[in-house]
Amino acid sequence: MNKKQFDTLRHQKNLTLEQLSEKTGIPVSTLTKISAGYVQTSFQNMYRIAKALECSLDAFTEDNFT
Repeated sequence: MNKKQFDTLRHQKNLTLEQLSEKTGIPVSTLTKISAGYVQTSFQNMYRIAKALECSLDAFTEDNFT
């Protein structure tokens, strides 16, 4: 998951990391690392994030991001 994509999609939904954590069950500390680009995340976490952001997993691929 690309840091820029993650942040842009999250900001489009006006969600803080804390709110996204509540929606996904992913700890804020993990979301912070994803947002900072420090870690890659699992498919399961990507799915949870996509569901919370109401987007498809394709939205996280660089080819589909504008």
